[in-house]
Formats: sequence, C-alpha cells, structure tokens
Amino acid sequence: MKLVAYLGVDWRSRLTERVLKDLSVYLASHYGLGMELDFVELPLGDMDEEELPLVILEGEVISKGEVPSMSYLVEAVFERLGSQVRTKLLGFPELEA
Repeated sequence: MKLVAYLGVDWRSRLTERVLKDLSVYLASHYGLGMELDFVELPLGDMDEEELPLVILEGEVISKGEVPSMSYLVEAVFERLGSQVRTKLLGFPELEA
C-alpha cells in the first residue's frame, strides 16, 4: 500500500511523520504488511497551513489538518484491504480467519 503525506514545518506535521513511520513498523511486525511511505515537505505559503498535514492512502484523503491516531490509520488501512476486522481491547484490529 502507498501512503503519501504532505507536511509543513509545524509540530503537527512532525508528529504526523512520526506516527506514519510507527504505523509502517507496526503493520510490518504484527500483520506482515508492507507500506510505502512518501513524505512531501512543502515550504511556507505553498498550501493553506490549516490543511496540513494532509495524509493520502491509495489516492484517497484520510486525514487533513490534524494528526491522525494510530488506531484510525490501522483501521483505514484494513478498510482499503477489505478485510474483515474485529477490534481488540486497545482499539487495534485483529484479522479474522
């Protein structure tokens, strides 16, 4: 799966970058899923700062103007995969057989 993040120079963008890198490690270690991450850093004034960070998964905007949570991102990935998912105690999905 491909995930693209448009980032500014603010703290929300830095935190989003960290969450997305952690997401990639989490999906690989727990589910064996590979994630291609692309980060596009925009200079000040190139885009409305209220819209950053902007996160796009497989061509669809999944987060705009806020730091997405890990549980939200994991859920979005599994929605795109079309898998049947059962939620565990901490909010992370568990694949059903």
